[in-house]
Amino acid sequence: MYKRYFPEYKDHIYLDNAATTMTPVKVIMEYNYYWKFNANIHRSPHKLGQEATEKYEQARAVVAEFAGFNSNELIFTRNTTESINLLANALTLSASDLVLVPWTEHHANLLPWRHSIADIEYLELDENGYIDLTGLNETLKRTKGIYDRILISFAHIGNISGIQQPYKKIVTLAKAYNALIHVDAAQSIVKYKYSDVDFVSFSGHKLYGPTGIGCLCVNKKHFDKMDTYQVGGGIVTEVKKHGQTYIDGCGKYEAGTPNIAGALQLQKACEFITELGREELLAYEKELTIKLKEIVTPVWEDGVNIVTFKTDAHPGDVATLLGGKNIAVRSGMLCAEPYVKSIDERGLVRASISFYNDIKDIEKFSKAYNEVCQLLTK
Repeated sequence: MYKRYFPEYKDHIYLDNAATTMTPVKVIMEYNYYWKFNANIHRSPHKLGQEATEKYEQARAVVAEFAGFNSNELIFTRNTTESINLLANALTLSASDLVLVPWTEHHANLLPWRHSIADIEYLELDENGYIDLTGLNETLKRTKGIYDRILISFAHIGNISGIQQPYKKIVTLAKAYNALIHVDAAQSIVKYKYSDVDFVSFSGHKLYGPTGIGCLCVNKKHFDKMDTYQVGGGIVTEVKKHGQTYIDGCGKYEAGTPNIAGALQLQKACEFITELGREELLAYEKELTIKLKEIVTPVWEDGVNIVTFKTDAHPGDVATLLGGKNIAVRSGMLCAEPYVKSIDERGLVRASISFYNDIKDIEKFSKAYNEVCQLLTK
């Protein structure tokens, strides 16, 4: 139904969408920046520079609204990983701060917090892959008043399990204890907005946009408590021989020339998804995912559009042989080594659905997977 937007991939069964989504023609063809106003932004007094600035800030407004924030609350970054690193550094976390994060998270939402000097406590999941809310509540109660700040950081939809965490319940708990919330929305931003949290991070390449562009959304009330991350041109009001003064707001975190073309393409991706309808796309993906779960035995039954499973043969062999049949899946540690190794030391295989997949893709995967399993058990 949606394959017409991605004509170049008609011969591929692409089930690696949790890693990177394909890019529709509408987004690929957005190269007006290089054709019509290829100039630097914000400080150029000429027409090209002014037009580039206008388009860049327009992109910021569109992407911010797509995420549930205001235009003055969105920082353009390279990807989710840089967004979380930016946040972990700009918050100037100390031993007087506590980060609560599931130990099962993607490395991008685990290592930046470890790299800080904040205290870390790891949240547990229940047997179905959901954050243990009773345990979270007890931890918040136990640590209240001990730390200056408590930050809860979690992925709304997990990149391994596809489990959609009880977001609203977690937000309610956080507010009850005056804790901050950061949502890793890399897997979920296509599906949901976030207007009631402190921080949200996501990538363009998992949003049907280009690589090399991502976002960190920050509730504006936090900017005056955040330090600079990278410094250089474009983020200062004045530089003296022995000092400097920085601008306020999101621009303070975009030192140097940003990915202007990428921002414009990300805007197109957000408009593309909005035009198709988030709810409709999610419902369609869920239907296909149910069909996929009939072929393999998922480790987690409730995955929204991600199906991760164990194999008798080595997961790498399974994925490689499927790749030889033009079927793209992912295998190994899936950027969450502690979690994956707790299930199978060899790794897992992950197939992830997008709305440009269809029932024929699932049928072809089924046939190829059975052939691969037979070959590897000879």
